[in-house]
Amino acid sequence: EEWAAQVHSQTQPLPWQSKTKGAKLLAHILSLEKSDGLSGFYFKIICVVDNHLQSHVQSSIKQREPAISQLITTYNNLCDELLGMIQLQKALPGAVPPLPIPTKGIFQLDVDSDI
Repeated sequence: EEWAAQVHSQTQPLPWQSKTKGAKLLAHILSLEKSDGLSGFYFKIICVVDNHLQSHVQSSIKQREPAISQLITTYNNLCDELLGMIQLQKALPGAVPPLPIPTKGIFQLDVDSDI
């Protein structure tokens, strides 16, 4: 009996949480969209959020650009070093050197771009 009471008290939702509030809010938003034609309004909000996110990402990349460039330089130096080891036959037989990353245009890469 004590165990059941403890489980019951610990599994109660917190006072500021509600199991149905999210569903009610979603239903309210959908009803507003249907009745008032607010799809243009939502589209504007999504565009503003998307523009803010894009500018935030661009500023973050710009801030980290020197560190990224340094990492690319270090990586390319290691690629050259490995290529030299392969040519001097100091690497494992059949070793293939990785391709260096181009330093120009690295920040204009797309998801589908080959590096």
